[in-house]
Amino acid sequence: MELFADLCAYTALAQAEPDALPALLTLPRALCAVAPEALPLSSLAAFETHYGGEALDLATYLWYHGRLFRLAEQLHRAQGEGALQQLWAVFVVPHVSDVDDAGLAALLAQVSPLLAAAVRTWPALPREGL
Repeated sequence: MELFADLCAYTALAQAEPDALPALLTLPRALCAVAPEALPLSSLAAFETHYGGEALDLATYLWYHGRLFRLAEQLHRAQGEGALQQLWAVFVVPHVSDVDDAGLAALLAQVSPLLAAAVRTWPALPREGL
């Protein structure tokens, strides 16, 4: 959900106010500069487990959000608004609701090789241009 919301925001701004993107990306870029070792949680599994709970403090949530927003940026650069349409087609149209990690990785790979790489390399972001 977080990635989808970030991709929606990035896509909307890229279409309506592309000159504003550098300002929008300032905080996510700064958050990505924080080393994972500086936080109590940094894996995708920990994010899923602790999302909405006390163990996921605001600073850690924002760190995840920064990385997910940068991933949304990369996805949009690679696929344009088609990335949003593809996420919708793969996850929303078939009503995907409960899937294990392997199933999620397979679904993300259907959307983009970049997302498949992000799952494999987290917390590092994939190289742009995948």
